[in-house]
Order: sequence, then C-alpha cells, then structure tokens
Amino acid sequence: MNPRFWLQHTMSGLLAGYAAWLTFRETDPWTFGDGFLATLFTTGVFGAVLLGLGAALPPLVNDWQARQAGRLLLAHALPALAFAMPTAVLFALLGGSTGLARMAPVLVVRTLWWSLLAAALGACRGFVTGSCRTAAHTMAGLLPGLVAGGLLLDRFFVPRGLWLVGSLFFGAVIGACLALALDLLKEAWLEDLGHGGRWRPQHLLESEEFVAGSDEDCDLILPEAPPQAFSITEKDEGHVLESLDESPIKVTGGRFRCRLLVDGDVFEVAGRTFVYHNRLARTRDTAPQPAA
Repeated sequence: MNPRFWLQHTMSGLLAGYAAWLTFRETDPWTFGDGFLATLFTTGVFGAVLLGLGAALPPLVNDWQARQAGRLLLAHALPALAFAMPTAVLFALLGGSTGLARMAPVLVVRTLWWSLLAAALGACRGFVTGSCRTAAHTMAGLLPGLVAGGLLLDRFFVPRGLWLVGSLFFGAVIGACLALALDLLKEAWLEDLGHGGRWRPQHLLESEEFVAGSDEDCDLILPEAPPQAFSITEKDEGHVLESLDESPIKVTGGRFRCRLLVDGDVFEVAGRTFVYHNRLARTRDTAPQPAA
C-alpha cells in the first residue's frame, strides 16, 4: 500500500464529507423525504468533490502543478455532478413509484441507495478515463465505503445529532476504501524515483494512452521536458513506451524510440527516473520487441 496514494484519496473523501455537511447543516441531507432538494444538492456536491479532488490532489501535492490540478478538478467534478444527481432523482422515482420505500425495511432501502450511488460514481470515473476496468475498480472501492460509511452515518451519527463528525467520518471511510481498492487492484503504474521510500508518487496507467511532457494538457507534467516527451500506450496486457520527440529514451538495456515495457523497466526522461510496474506483464524473453 502506497501511503501517499492512500493519504491523498482519504483527504479527498474527508473534504467531500465536509463539503456535504456545509450544504445543509444540522439535519440529515441524505433523506428522500421533505428534504429531497437538499439530498439532490448534497449528492452532487459530495460526488463532485470526492472525484474532483481525488484527481486533482496528486499533481498538486506531488509536483505543485496548480493549473493541471484545476483542470483535472473540473474534468472529474462536472461529470460527477452529471452522474450523481440524476441517480438521486432516479432512486426517488423508483422508490416512490414502486412503493419500495414503504414496503422494504429501512436498512434494505438505504443499502440500495448507497450501492446505487457507488455504481454511479464508479461509472463516472470510468467514463472520464475511458476504461470499464477503472469503473469496476472504482466501484469495488466505493461500494463497501459508501454502504458501511452511509449506514453508520444513518444509524449512529445522525440520530445523535453528530452532523459534522458523522460527515467527516463518512467521507474519510469512503476515501480510504477507494484508495485501498485502486491500490490493490491496479494492474500497471509508474513509480517516480525522485522521492524516497514508500512515499514515492505513483501514476496509475488507467487510460489507453498516458502522455508526459511540459505541455499543460499532458497526463504528467515534466517542466524540463519537450511539450510532449513520451507516451505509454496500452498493448494487450502490456504497454509500449514511445518517444514523441527526436531523442531516444534511456530504458533498461539501452536507448530506444519505441519499447515494449515489462515489469521492472527503468527509464529516464528530463532528469526524472521512473519504474514501470505491471502485474500482468510478460517476461522480456517471451514478449515481442518493437524496433529500437
């Protein structure tokens, strides 16, 4: 488990819980009764802050890239609003039209609500990254977090009027569960050797193409590199590293313009050293090699 990765996502969940509390204090904003509009607003704010900060905090904390953090915040927060708020409307309509809210036990109804919200936010993150696998991994973390945190909020914190403490606990549990799932289920990632120990930043390779360079639109910003220095493209169960400028990249075993990466490969770009990890990667002996 990467402590930096876990801390960043837990902090995003904690702040999401605080933002949810700010939307409607001293009452339960998650009810679907007379306070439905508050529920709708709180659901959207919580989802937007959770996914937005989850994407924005890594570049902000790791490399102090404020512009990239702001871009990622908007890129994840706006779709989260579009996924989370209609989910609340859909659940309210289904509960009212089918009579589920009246016939089923409260515990079942609330578990269904938190599960549906987890599915919506997981689908949102998969939509943003363009990966069904990412959607599944995100839902695997959000489902236990939202169900456990939500039911504890419903049964313990809300009846005692512990609005702020309950919201912070709720968000922190969700953020920690999401971080745990993403870290345990990750298949490929880059480890930045510029930081020491277990606190090294890691960059998950979740989309089909990961681009690094000095351009602000890159997935990883390297200030000393060309606008687009290299790309890592998914290929079968592995990834291909390709230089996007005229210079080859120093990779384990030589210098290459294009290289099929395997687990443990080390490469250097613009004074930064990265280690490629892939739990599904084949060995160098059996993997076909692109031309150097």
